Amino acid sequence: TILGPTGARDVTASLKVDPLHSYLVIPFNSLPGQSGAFVVRTFSSAPLEVEQLPSPLQLRVADRWQGYTAGGGRSLETWGSNPQFLLTCPQRTKVLISVVRTDDGVDDARGDEEEFLGFTLTRPREVEDGLDRCLTVRSEDEVLFEAASNSAHNCTALVPVDPDKPYVLTPSTSGADVQAEFTVSVIGSSAVELVKFPAVRSMTLELKWDEESAGGCDLHPMWKKNPKFLLKTMMGGEFRINLTRVGGKKWRKGSGIDSMIGFYVLKSENPNGEIPVRSRPPFFPEQLPKMCLNF
Repeated sequence: TILGPTGARDVTASLKVDPLHSYLVIPFNSLPGQSGAFVVRTFSSAPLEVEQLPSPLQLRVADRWQGYTAGGGRSLETWGSNPQFLLTCPQRTKVLISVVRTDDGVDDARGDEEEFLGFTLTRPREVEDGLDRCLTVRSEDEVLFEAASNSAHNCTALVPVDPDKPYVLTPSTSGADVQAEFTVSVIGSSAVELVKFPAVRSMTLELKWDEESAGGCDLHPMWKKNPKFLLKTMMGGEFRINLTRVGGKKWRKGSGIDSMIGFYVLKSENPNGEIPVRSRPPFFPEQLPKMCLNF
């Protein structure tokens, strides 16, 4: 029921209520920003309780899917490249999480399933200096909450959260490579904290070997045709590289040599990542590459 707006000093309504339900009473002015005091009076033929609810606390963060951070939905290997946020709450509560697309392209994408919005809650990875991004989900048990919508404009869900248990919030589109801007809003009755993880500390890229690029290992003269990635950093540190096979030939531990995968890490003297003209990688001490094999 909506009463008003009206120019009178007060507004009154008589209602018949169901004892099996609770009701919200929300006073309002016709325009935002209009301040002033007011009084709410209730009269009833039966006992009733009226209490003021705490004002909801809201956090809103703006971000974008751009380039490699447009990782797409959780079913894709590139999902871990999406922008991610660490969500914490001091007490058990329910929060309303909303992902809203804000760029001009949203009107053209309303019927495109690849651009439908969603978000996932998982646990962060524990690293030496604290907590870090969730790069992959290995089982459904690792998914604490997941929401998906049939809309390219917004995805909203009411989510129960526990105290002292940090969550990784990952907003995404259904498909990868959707370049778009968005906001993440978290509304709750108690204070919540939302902190963005640095995106540059992890990247996920998906590619495939085909007839032109399946060069095999360095025992074969075609090995240089394999896909190459140039890794650059502004400061030293420890790096972990993970290569995961997706689909294709069924593999299990102990399979033959034709089922092995691996990668080389070579120092690149050329800014475009070109491999020096040699038949095999430079296996001499001062430039010994790191070779990883999966048996």
